[in-house]
Amino acid sequence: LGHLGDRFGKTTAVCWGLCASSIAMWILAIFRSLYLAATAGALIGLGFTVAFPAWNALVISSTQARRRGEVLGAVGFAQGLAAMAGTLIGPHVYTSDALSFPKLGIVNYTVPFWISAFLLSAGTIIAFTWVSNRRAAGVAGEHITLRQRRMVVAGAALGFVVLCAWIGWRYTMPVPPDRVAWVWVQQLARGRVDKAMKYSLASAPGWDGQAEARRWSRRFREWVYGRQASYVVHPPRYQGGDRATALVRFNFPSGRPARSETVVVCKTKPRGDWKVCGIRP
Repeated sequence: LGHLGDRFGKTTAVCWGLCASSIAMWILAIFRSLYLAATAGALIGLGFTVAFPAWNALVISSTQARRRGEVLGAVGFAQGLAAMAGTLIGPHVYTSDALSFPKLGIVNYTVPFWISAFLLSAGTIIAFTWVSNRRAAGVAGEHITLRQRRMVVAGAALGFVVLCAWIGWRYTMPVPPDRVAWVWVQQLARGRVDKAMKYSLASAPGWDGQAEARRWSRRFREWVYGRQASYVVHPPRYQGGDRATALVRFNFPSGRPARSETVVVCKTKPRGDWKVCGIRP
């Protein structure tokens, strides 16, 4: 794949490789399909394989010989600095709730994909509008037409408008039951009963929200932090328009048998939010 830059032009390989990677990253961020995730992951790998060697070759061919080492050093420094920053910031973003938006289905473990999608999209636009300018064309060869530039920029603008419309629509809809169950379990596992109560009914027939939250918080904390369990929330099963269940499966290391709990989620109003109203084995 590295030869594509030699065959079609370095700028072409950089631009379309980044474009493919950004589209794939949006698929990873938005959709929850295992098959789409596998396809998007493969597409990201292909896009990176095409773009990265072409980018290095483009930097070399666009630089004067006497400054080539200086420029390559600056590029390598920027890449290394970004990698170190990502290593430091990534775990905090992954575990923090500060950037979570349950209404949009964005929770802490999906935030890095959203950030990457925005950054790759910005990089794609820069590649099509700035990297593929006349100076690069005069040095390294140009195969990106004006029509292609306009098409990508227009597509990005249209995508942004659609994204804004989608955000507005999602904020008019309740948080899906499985997301409610996931956030509730997550907050209890972290010992944050007060935050978990935002996603739970205070009381219901056979349900005392505060008492149950404290009881299950102790158990979830023991499983997740004491026994190093990971947990997965399965898609919800609806029981009418105002009640649903979401199976939460806890997987333990060292061959210990898994544990499953069924979180019951209810709606008190037809257009109201889903709230946890029960839990059973």
